Amino acid sequence: MGGTNASLYEGNLNFVSLNLNSSRYWAIPLCGLGINNGSTIEISNATAAIDTGTTLIGGPSSVLEQFYAQIPGAFLGSQIDSGLNDYYVIRRPHLFRHSVLSLTFGLACDTNVQATLTFGGQTYTMHPSDLVGGTVSDSQCLGAFFKFDAKPGQESSSPTWVIGSAFLKNVYTVFQSEPPAVGFATLKRDIPSFGSLGLAGFAIDENGNTNATIIRSATSAVTSKDTIGLALLGIVGLLLVGASI
Repeated sequence: MGGTNASLYEGNLNFVSLNLNSSRYWAIPLCGLGINNGSTIEISNATAAIDTGTTLIGGPSSVLEQFYAQIPGAFLGSQIDSGLNDYYVIRRPHLFRHSVLSLTFGLACDTNVQATLTFGGQTYTMHPSDLVGGTVSDSQCLGAFFKFDAKPGQESSSPTWVIGSAFLKNVYTVFQSEPPAVGFATLKRDIPSFGSLGLAGFAIDENGNTNATIIRSATSAVTSKDTIGLALLGIVGLLLVGASI
């Protein structure tokens, strides 16, 4: 079961061995997080669960504080709503006010910031639209990276990061059962785009049936925290392909 389609990616697949201390998950080391043309935050002893059932990206609050500090207009969501305590908000860069009609017009949530993640010594860049997880208000957007702090004493046995489709739709991803590893490759430029949508919750059940759910667009309103459904190691040979404009 499974295989790869070389017509969808370019270069070689970069396979990263699983962290067997987190044997319930497709979990691999995450080495760095940063901003394209900016500084990279080196990360040590970090294990990231590669999870097709999660929309956004969760990580330690101490690292995300450094990350969002590089993004103009970003601030903790708790400053405007206690329900956004685990999120960051980014001020929308393009607002126009009509002086006669007293109306404010805003473009769809957007940013020109490209986040980067480093796995297996290779850095992968996210499309700017994927840094936006939703709309908070006319002038504010939800950042795609949210605070995900492991409980004390569980850092060595549980993933410290959860990597969802906000990142995965930017790469060609292979889940390899033997030897257990996750592989990434750069998508070819001419791959049809999903725009601001991605695949989430793709799974194979015990009967071999598949199912998939299309996640909400980056312009959807934020109503509640995304459910984290960590991908189990029992799903073997699964391929996920994502694309972004």
